[in-house]
Formats: sequence, structure tokens, C-alpha cells
Amino acid sequence: MAGHGTVQTSRTYTYFDTDVRPGAAYYYRLRQTDFDGQEQYSPIRAVALAGAAGEVSVSPNPANGKIQVKVPVEMPEIAGRVFILNSNGAVLLEGPVTSENIELDVSGLAAGAYFILINIENRAFRGTFVRS
Repeated sequence: MAGHGTVQTSRTYTYFDTDVRPGAAYYYRLRQTDFDGQEQYSPIRAVALAGAAGEVSVSPNPANGKIQVKVPVEMPEIAGRVFILNSNGAVLLEGPVTSENIELDVSGLAAGAYFILINIENRAFRGTFVRS
């Protein structure tokens, strides 16, 4: 992602890794490339997802049109992302999460089993459903 050049104030950058699986550990670091081509690396940070995901409820299941997803979280304001993945981990649908009740149209998906991954403020939730 593009930087902001030389600044005197702190900057925050965000990257959302959509290719993660519950139960795995991931390692990340940042590379900063200056305008003169010099590079610096941040320390490596480990992120373990084992046990980090809560379960969501999905109904109806199996489904052929719209599904209702209930996230077990109580927050006054919710800002997150929901992802529908196939068995290979490819993201097929993606959208915003603004409440603990999410309606998703899965009618465009082929028949089969799918995973739901929801990320809300550094918390992960998951579920499964079958498209009939």
C-alpha cells in the first residue's frame, strides 16, 4: 500500500488477511521502502487463531435463498466484515457487518458446503452451512 511520505505524526495502516483458517498460526511483518529504495523490516509478529473463533448460528440450514446469520456479540456499534468461503478457502462473497444479525443472499452459490468467517474488531467468528 502507498505510504504518506515523510510525516511527523504517527500513521496507522490496516491490512485484512482473508486467507486464514481457524486453528492455524500466522506470522506477519512490515516492509518499509523509502523513496531512495532503502528497505527496513518490522519485527515479526505471530498471530494464533486456535480457539479464537466463536460459532455463529445459521438458518435455514440447508439453504437455497437467503440465510440469517446470528453473531454471538453484544456491542453498541458493530463494524466488521463477513466472508463466505468454499472448501478450498476461496472467498466467494464478502460484505459489511453492522449488526449481530446478518442476512446474506446465497442463491447464486452452487450446491455444496460453505464456511462463514466474520471478523469484528479483532474477534473472529465462524460457521458453516449447506447450499441445497
